[in-house]
Amino acid sequence: MDWSILFAILESYAISDFYKNFIFHYLIDRNVVFVDGTINTERQCFMGYPQGSVIAPGIWNIYINKILELNTEEFFVQAFADDSALVTTGRNRKELEGNTNRLLALISDKLEELKLNLSVDECQALAIRSKQNNIRQRARRSTFIRAPCFKLMTGALN
Repeated sequence: MDWSILFAILESYAISDFYKNFIFHYLIDRNVVFVDGTINTERQCFMGYPQGSVIAPGIWNIYINKILELNTEEFFVQAFADDSALVTTGRNRKELEGNTNRLLALISDKLEELKLNLSVDECQALAIRSKQNNIRQRARRSTFIRAPCFKLMTGALN
């Protein structure tokens, strides 16, 4: 999480200076310490937030809300901690591909604004066919199912 973006988001929501100062002083002057039997490394933090803290989920929810604001009638994004689920629909494979790829492109743009990346290796897709579609497939005695093609960005969520 980039602090300059976080404070711009807080400003856009008209969060009072009292709370912005509280968050600022909560985040600054933090060090990350790595201890390995032989090596001790300490570095000052300039981004992110202390995971496991009481305030961390609230800060993250405010930060990631720009992604959730993408919800429309065509698609829905639901956040689960630092993961998200995307739901899109389509009457056929081509429409489903188009809607999904359009949503992925929008999410990619928002993630770029937030200086976050999508972890492609951790992405999964699930396409569910309607009961009507299954009945039509059986009537035609067709067993060939062509999977939708979704385009994912590269990178890692950090």
